[in-house]
Amino acid sequence: MKPRQGFILLFVLTLLISSCKKASQTANEMADQVAYQPIEYVNAKTAGPAVVILPGSVKSGHILYRQKIGDGNIADFGEMEMEKAGFPILDRANLDAIVEEISLAAQMADPQALKLFRKGKFANARFLVRFDVIKAERLSQSRKSFDGALAGALVGGILAGVTDSAEIGTATGTAIASIKSDEETSVWVMGMRYTVIDAATGVAVSTGEVDETVDVRRTLKGFLGSTEQKSNLLPLDAVTLRMVQQCVARIDSQGKAAMNAAPSVPVGASKVQSDRKEKDILAQYEEFKKKKDEERKAAAYAARFEGVYSGKFAGGTKGDITLLVSGDKVEGQVANADGLHGTFTGTLDCASGSMNCQLAGNISIVKFTGTVTGLIKPGEASGEWVANGWGTEKGNWNAAQVK
Repeated sequence: MKPRQGFILLFVLTLLISSCKKASQTANEMADQVAYQPIEYVNAKTAGPAVVILPGSVKSGHILYRQKIGDGNIADFGEMEMEKAGFPILDRANLDAIVEEISLAAQMADPQALKLFRKGKFANARFLVRFDVIKAERLSQSRKSFDGALAGALVGGILAGVTDSAEIGTATGTAIASIKSDEETSVWVMGMRYTVIDAATGVAVSTGEVDETVDVRRTLKGFLGSTEQKSNLLPLDAVTLRMVQQCVARIDSQGKAAMNAAPSVPVGASKVQSDRKEKDILAQYEEFKKKKDEERKAAAYAARFEGVYSGKFAGGTKGDITLLVSGDKVEGQVANADGLHGTFTGTLDCASGSMNCQLAGNISIVKFTGTVTGLIKPGEASGEWVANGWGTEKGNWNAAQVK
């Protein structure tokens, strides 16, 4: 190899490696942003009254969110931050059944029911606090990807001609062809409501909401088969924790003084002091519990198709298909090794499982549109696809739910 040719090869590879390092630095910066960020609670040095953190709930949320964040996660975040804000926490560990009873009694807004179910150390709880996610929806999603195979072949050929060296062309082409990148960015709108409940009366004494609109980003980088970076910008659990922190900050700054000024719960308040008979309260509680169980079963039935499905499509062309079902919405993508990439979105009939989606994408510079239709059953899905743009192509697809 001539010195001039070697210099050209070294220069090109240096540029590629520099680009790879920059991607790695960006990934590290993103990782720093998602690390736990404590906040200062203005009245943290002032002790608050003892509280029990009730399990929160996700009242409305995308399937990707609900798969990652559960009621227990929210309560854990709440306990951690409320304790940092100076509130003594009555540990709910190993007392899930009692906590559920108290939670349901609090939702009944019946002080007599609360008195009946506040047992043991929970009888000393002055306030009950819960954090509920009232929305967690993905508004939009975009994806950018790059495969260096075609660029590597072109640049390798050009360099081979310019330098009159097949060796340089092949080496440079191989390096460029090894570059792989994929970036997926989605915009989420999220909201949380906090409620502080007087344990003696069952009345909500303080409530408020916080909202967040955030970008969630996933990136993959590869070079020469040895470097790959996977990073998330503001993952959903980090956003949830940040919303809990904002709620606790409000409780600490706006509600702690009033909570401390509230009269103490009288000794023996855990016993029912009423003309109402205990069995009447229990009967009402059981009826309320039955209603809540029916609501949970109805929600589970409506969500029986939810999840991620992965499989193959074939026909006019063939490749991979993935789809995500959340509520009555379906979204997904198709791709193959020939450079085809398309996305589809549409609706699902939750009663029958039938889906109808609009498809759009491209093969290299050729754009196409079409439809993806089918039937979803618990655990599997199948249907037909039609695409127009490079002629009319159609075929079938099958996918299995990813466990």
